Amino acid sequence: MLTTNAAVLSCRLPLFTLILTLLFLSGCSVTVPNLVGMDRAAAPAALEDAHLALGTVSSAYSDTEPLGSILTQNPAAGSQAPRDSAVALVVSRGRVILADPETPAAASAQDGLTWATAYDTLQEAVDAAYFRSAEVWAARGSFGENRAAKDAFGSLLLREGIAVYGGFSAAENFREERNWSTNLTVIEGAAALAGEPAVHVVTGAEGARLDGFTVRGGDGGESSGGGMINSSPSMAVANCAFTGNTANSGGAISCWYVSSSLEVDNCLFARNSCGNHGGSILTDMAALTLRGCTFDRNTADNDGGAVCSAGADVTVSNTTFSRNSASGNGGGIYAFNGGDVTLTNCLFHSNEALRGGALTSAFSLTNAVLTNCTFSENTASESGGAVYTYHGSFAATNCILWNNTGANTIQFGDSTAVTLSHCCINGGWPEGGTGILDDDPQFLDADAFDFRLQSGSPCLNAGTWVDAPDTDLRGVSRPQGSGIDLGAYEMADADYE
Repeated sequence: MLTTNAAVLSCRLPLFTLILTLLFLSGCSVTVPNLVGMDRAAAPAALEDAHLALGTVSSAYSDTEPLGSILTQNPAAGSQAPRDSAVALVVSRGRVILADPETPAAASAQDGLTWATAYDTLQEAVDAAYFRSAEVWAARGSFGENRAAKDAFGSLLLREGIAVYGGFSAAENFREERNWSTNLTVIEGAAALAGEPAVHVVTGAEGARLDGFTVRGGDGGESSGGGMINSSPSMAVANCAFTGNTANSGGAISCWYVSSSLEVDNCLFARNSCGNHGGSILTDMAALTLRGCTFDRNTADNDGGAVCSAGADVTVSNTTFSRNSASGNGGGIYAFNGGDVTLTNCLFHSNEALRGGALTSAFSLTNAVLTNCTFSENTASESGGAVYTYHGSFAATNCILWNNTGANTIQFGDSTAVTLSHCCINGGWPEGGTGILDDDPQFLDADAFDFRLQSGSPCLNAGTWVDAPDTDLRGVSRPQGSGIDLGAYEMADADYE
């Protein structure tokens, strides 16, 4: 019977329709389920249950439907489709405004709702996102537009509560598809002030987020915060690089006031400079948190080659300070006028200063607490090859302070309480302490800046479990052996393969 019907239909129907009809007659079609309103994560299972497959997935702006909610499908729900055929989806990306410095759209057609109609300036996108309570996605390239008409300092003005993400290729449907490492997205300040460098390349805002950008070319002159100024709001910065910015203080970032805070994750600060305090960052009473960052070759003509903290609480973890320099105190960090400085899993090497080659904590009962940190190859031309501390307290646990140059590895002054526990330090520690070693830690290759430990190091398993971090600088679980290793690295079998 099927053969007879096929013979008749083949004379009257187009080939595609004939194929679908034959599949239907042979029992190979299925009913398409309703996916609209479902979260996209649930779609593959629903389609598999219906003997269908997931087809192309694209996204669209939506004011009403939440991120990931399916807006439309093709074929439509209730229709018949060949078994194992694909269903295409359009999914909500929520409220997202798009920016692309090479947008194909004319200025009059730019609305930021699709990559084809993206804004060509970042400020327009940020302003539109603020109006719509949206976030911003920015495509690779350089946003170096003249911002003088919008801001007297030539600054990109972030908006309250608005997150701005870089690292897109102008083809993504979802934020997790971006790659900020390969899709370099630059906020350029070199000519942003009517052809002159921006005083602040970026100005922060309460609850804002800057994520996935390179910020460069700012020149604060006699002001502070050449890369970004954050004067009172609390905000977050992640996956960014601040390079080649300069200012009087805080060459890359300046943040102010006791009510504000700045959280910085996975960021690079390189070759920033200042004429006074904080080659990269100056924080004046504003709480500062640094996680997984790198500070390299930043300079201060006065104090704090990388970071300067004035009366602020500073928390730093899994961060490397290398080749930074200060003419005065603290080649890596200078903390003064009170506040607590907490350093965990940090590496300081090849930093230079007059006092405190790597770290200086001073004045008004500034308190420094270090756990599992490594200090090596730092230099102080006067005193404190690794650390200079006075009028406060300094405590180090599970740390290595080795082969630093200057009068005393740790130099402490009047009214300073210094406590060391389970540390490896040149010459030991005459003030006493538990578990103090005066033996070469045997770095794998200090000349190549590899401060992991050799398999015969006396620092292996020599630490205390008390307050030890769960992981090391790289995220390797502690412990790997019978005890906690000293320094920033916990050695695993894979390190010796």
